Amino acid sequence: MKNKFMFFVIIGMIILSVFIINYGQTTLLDCIGAAIGLAGGALAVFDTIKYSRRKVALIPLWIGILILIITGFIQFKGVIVLAAFGFASLGLYIYFRLKEK
Repeated sequence: MKNKFMFFVIIGMIILSVFIINYGQTTLLDCIGAAIGLAGGALAVFDTIKYSRRKVALIPLWIGILILIITGFIQFKGVIVLAAFGFASLGLYIYFRLKEK
């Protein structure tokens, strides 16, 4: 039960940060959203180390977090493709976490 709760907290923090970054119209809200996303990633690192999980799952998680933060701050023509790649790497993290059980 505790592992599922921590998993949903981590994913929830990252999704919340994406919504804050994308819909916040000020730099302050963007920075708050980025801080929430990075805190979710730090919580994932802590959870992985504490419960001796496979550390390879952290690579797509951090790639996804950084890509989603970048797409929130920098708006350009192909941002939707880059955001899709960020969500795909987040999905890879979810796959790794669900596969290990």
